[in-house]
Amino acid sequence: MESAAGGPSDPADPRPEVEVRPDVAVWLTGPGGGWSAEERASWVSEAQYAVASDFELEAEPNGVALREYLLALLTSFSQWDTHADLTFLRLRTIADAPVPVGLELYAAQDAADIAHDLGIAPPSNDPAAWLVDLHGAVSPDESAGEVSRERVTDAPGWERIVSWVAEPEVTSRVRYVRRFAGSDVVAVLRCGGLDPAATIEALPDLDDLAAAVVVGGES
Repeated sequence: MESAAGGPSDPADPRPEVEVRPDVAVWLTGPGGGWSAEERASWVSEAQYAVASDFELEAEPNGVALREYLLALLTSFSQWDTHADLTFLRLRTIADAPVPVGLELYAAQDAADIAHDLGIAPPSNDPAAWLVDLHGAVSPDESAGEVSRERVTDAPGWERIVSWVAEPEVTSRVRYVRRFAGSDVVAVLRCGGLDPAATIEALPDLDDLAAAVVVGGES
């Protein structure tokens, strides 16, 4: 599957260039924040062709049904209502349970606006550290049990936080948080809705995706 991702294109954006280099056999790079409906529709068309070709759906006995499923999946993913700057879809095979992931990027200057929106006092110093604490916090309604926090061995600088909710089935909320020291950008990777077995199975690929994020040349 083809993949490409870039950083902010607005000259006024204080964040540095961002590049994500995921394993293209695992991850499909999706629409970014601010994309128009036309851009999303174009992405669906291109992604459908690329994935169908990679998975050789034409040769499958039920290829028509699989292509219809793929189109519905990619269309739904392209319309994902998320605050993420970049999105990714884990799809190893057509039979895989898809895993959508959003990457959010925050400059230290964003802290005051976020605090205002939350109705709380802005940080008086080290706004990047405040952003890390904010996005690493797990509220009571986000946890139906133990919360796991681990430093990711294969992705230095990232903390992985896994919590669970019952809705009514138990599903996970996974996020990765990192402060990039060179730019003070705080990056947050999020996904959720997986059952416990699917969560454990997906974590190595999620770790690899976090390790693939490069901000201002810093990986």
